[in-house]
Amino acid sequence: MCSSDLTWAQWGIDGFGDTGTPDIMNPFDAVPTAARLLCAEGAATGTAGLRQAIFDYNHADWYVDEVLSLAAEYAQEY
Repeated sequence: MCSSDLTWAQWGIDGFGDTGTPDIMNPFDAVPTAARLLCAEGAATGTAGLRQAIFDYNHADWYVDEVLSLAAEYAQEY
C-alpha cells in the first residue's frame, strides 16, 4: 500500500453530507479530508503551524512554498 492509500485509510471522510464510501477522486471528499489531516498536524495554530503541517505531509520546502503560494492566489480571488 502506498503512502497516499495509508493517508486516505486514516483520514478519508465523506464530505459535505455525502453518504457512502469516501472517494479519494471526489473533491467533495478529498478537500475536507485534506483539511482534517492538516488541522490534526497543527495547521489551525497559525502560519507557522500551517507551514509545518504541509511539510509533515510532503517533506519538501518547494512543495510547501507552492501550496502556500496557490492558497494566497485563491484567497485573493475568492
